[in-house]
Amino acid sequence: MPSQPPAQTFQQRKRVTMSVMDMIRQQIKPDAVLLTPSGRSKFKVQSHSSQDVRLRVGKDYRWPIGIPCQCWEGIPQFLRGKGWVLIGATRGRPWHPNQDLPTDC
Repeated sequence: MPSQPPAQTFQQRKRVTMSVMDMIRQQIKPDAVLLTPSGRSKFKVQSHSSQDVRLRVGKDYRWPIGIPCQCWEGIPQFLRGKGWVLIGATRGRPWHPNQDLPTDC
């Protein structure tokens, strides 16, 4: 008799079918303060909508940044099969180490 794969938990099935934006809306509430990947700075989630995720960065969270939903939804496809991907701030300098980065994000 062939062995059966382990049954997925409800949480695993839910993650497979939810969009990135659904996960963001469920897991990260407006006014949440989060650490940057380096852990040296913080940023604040101002809001999220059907259009974008609004962040506040910098001293006293004074600088607004909007990241369109299409950019968030493109993350899984961008990461698929790549292994580790370098991330970090560019401090206003153009930087595109991979030519397959979405140009509209």
